[in-house]
Amino acid sequence: HLPVFQLATDLVPAYLKYWEVEMKKNTGPEGLLSRVLKLLLCGCCSQEDPPQVVDLSLGHFVVSSGEDVYLQMLLFDNLMHADLHPGNILVQRGNPEKGISPKIVLVDAGMVAKLDKEEQNNFIGLLQSMGEGDGVRAAGFVLQFSSTQTCSGDQKTAFTKDMDELFKSICRGYGQDTDVGETFRRILQLLRKHQVRIDANYATLLLNALCLQGLAQQMQPDYNILDAAKPLLKFYRWYFSRYHLFGNH
Repeated sequence: HLPVFQLATDLVPAYLKYWEVEMKKNTGPEGLLSRVLKLLLCGCCSQEDPPQVVDLSLGHFVVSSGEDVYLQMLLFDNLMHADLHPGNILVQRGNPEKGISPKIVLVDAGMVAKLDKEEQNNFIGLLQSMGEGDGVRAAGFVLQFSSTQTCSGDQKTAFTKDMDELFKSICRGYGQDTDVGETFRRILQLLRKHQVRIDANYATLLLNALCLQGLAQQMQPDYNILDAAKPLLKFYRWYFSRYHLFGNH
């Protein structure tokens, strides 16, 4: 497994320097992910250095390993970094000549979300429903995202119908170029429209997934995180169904 919480002491000062530069420019954190990652991937030591070409192979490593870390936390660890904004995702460059591989480093692990089995199963169920293009099943999992759900009756029926239509429109399953970020954003709109409640841990999982999708769009636009997650999600469902540990999933 990747050393997820290893502190990259050589990169933290560089990140803080870039953050300070951005804040002085009064641009805020918007767009910081692209600038910081490209600077680190290029090996630049300051923003005044001549621009260099981004190492696209390393960009692919960042995206694919970032997804591996996310799925590791969700599927196996039951422990999710709860502040996974772009500024807390760093890349430690490798050195092929010395046999040193690059690493993904998550910093600021003071906030974590510990998932219970129900939370884990419900969110994994949502991801699997997205892979199957099943909006009705996805709605069922989302409606379990709060222990004090207030969406019921006609409102619940309307939410399920809208989810079904949404999936038929933009989330048709694996191999259909599903945009996970756009799907989640549209789901969030439906949550607001139908007043569907979700608890804090589910919100963290959604935001982390959106962060991962944003990372992919910045570094590897052709990378589809849902398709890449298919083998693990399929295996997880098969394994836990086989050993009767996965409920109705």
